[in-house]
Amino acid sequence: MLARRRLVRTCLCGLAALLLLGGIAIAEPFSHILSFQGRLAASDGKPLPDGPYTVKFRMYDSGSGGAVLWTETQGVTQIGGTFVAFLGAATSFPPTLFSGGDRWLAIQVGGDPEMPSRFRLTPSPWAISAETADQATNADTLDNQHGSFYLNASNMTLGTLMDARLSSNVALLNTAQTFTADKSFTGNVNIGTTSSMSRLTVMDNNASNPALFA
Repeated sequence: MLARRRLVRTCLCGLAALLLLGGIAIAEPFSHILSFQGRLAASDGKPLPDGPYTVKFRMYDSGSGGAVLWTETQGVTQIGGTFVAFLGAATSFPPTLFSGGDRWLAIQVGGDPEMPSRFRLTPSPWAISAETADQATNADTLDNQHGSFYLNASNMTLGTLMDARLSSNVALLNTAQTFTADKSFTGNVNIGTTSSMSRLTVMDNNASNPALFA
């Protein structure tokens, strides 16, 4: 069993070198699958015989200890000294797996214990740029809603609209407006005062008595 563990450690060193050179790449633009290439080698550095091996992958939120955020077991086949695994193909990544901090990948081969060394996942330069979209001219959805959703005012339940975006038919507070059509009010109307004394109360700034209209 000790020889086996040495073998896996050497395997992980080979994987680390591949990660440093090529990183972990997206296998398909919209597949949410990560392509992972590694090498299974003996303690002397020579590749293990070609054939099938069982490998378990785990994603952590820390380089040591921490919580397991995702796990997947795959059967990989070593050919010519290397193997390829498509992470997320058997067990989908949780939607928020790659948000909220660094992620670390751990590997376990066969019945051996999980290797203590973990690989920190790092983004490519293009992924760093994509963290904040430069343009969204042709975005299909926003917050899972199509553009027609936001054209319906009844769907806008939060936020504040600027006055300039409102129709000229909308009465605005603290803005001088001229009304050219009849307006109907079901409650009391107060002008120059906040105290209702009748259906219509008009208070002149220089007058001591308000004008009341029933």
